[in-house]
Amino acid sequence: MLEIDGYDLDEFLEKRYKFFVSKKRTDSFLRWYQVDWEEEEFLQGFLAVFSSSQSVDIREILRNLLKSSLQEEHNKIWADITKFDLERDLWNLIKRYFGYGSEVLILKKLFLSFIITPKERDYFLNVQDIYGVGMAEGANLAAFVALCSGALGKPVTEQTVILGTMTIGGAIQSLKIGLIYCRREEGIDSRSSYCEIGNSAT
Repeated sequence: MLEIDGYDLDEFLEKRYKFFVSKKRTDSFLRWYQVDWEEEEFLQGFLAVFSSSQSVDIREILRNLLKSSLQEEHNKIWADITKFDLERDLWNLIKRYFGYGSEVLILKKLFLSFIITPKERDYFLNVQDIYGVGMAEGANLAAFVALCSGALGKPVTEQTVILGTMTIGGAIQSLKIGLIYCRREEGIDSRSSYCEIGNSAT
């Protein structure tokens, strides 16, 4: 049984008492529990149990969470987090430790924020009407792929065809075709990439 001295955490724990209904969860939690824990340590303890982590280190917890799946609907750890209404608490921890905040809080965006650091790179994006058929109304999806290619340092295959376009919110719209050519420019810092985007007839 978990025994906690004082009343400072009564309201906090009362909202989350269901976590301790399970003996398995409680036993896992007690491996790390310290009597001087505050709310933040309790939250990390809950998350460590859900993610089967070996410690309450937020970095290990996030690593296991993201490895499970970047799609919330297929992520078993995320299912437990939402079941116990800890989503907001998790995002607050992430903001505190990693400075990550977004209007749309999803795991895929969080993952990309960890592997792409645009402030440390220079980008050159050149849009051209290669076939002379007129520029499409938007080449957002092709531009996004090109920028990701440069940020990750993984060149897109020459003459890659990008189907569709993308809204600022990330939704894929009607069919359009974009051709991307990316290469490393000799003499330019290895963190830089050069990409050309052209549009063909729809």
